[in-house]
Amino acid sequence: MLILALFSINSISDKFILGLEMKYAGLTDDPATRKAAHGYPQDWKIYKFCRESDARQWVKEMLSMPGYIGKENERGWKFGYTFSIKRESEALHSINQKNLIYAGEKRRNPSL
Repeated sequence: MLILALFSINSISDKFILGLEMKYAGLTDDPATRKAAHGYPQDWKIYKFCRESDARQWVKEMLSMPGYIGKENERGWKFGYTFSIKRESEALHSINQKNLIYAGEKRRNPSL
């Protein structure tokens, strides 16, 4: 018997708890710098685009697929990239490092 359940996956933590393989997808004009910023992932893949509209459509489609996270509105667009995320902390770091730093500072100094 097959039972289907409909529910909302509200956070990255929910996806990791459910055991979904996570992938990050994004856009950039400087893939070498982005690869370094993400810690030189072993399964790093890049895709070259000639038109910004094609790049934006690609990342939108990638992020609509189950198991993909990232940002649609990044500055660059000439290259798309994907890589696997191994741990929840990597996913959170990849999504927005500045927010994580701010959250840590806020805990240490609630007056921020």
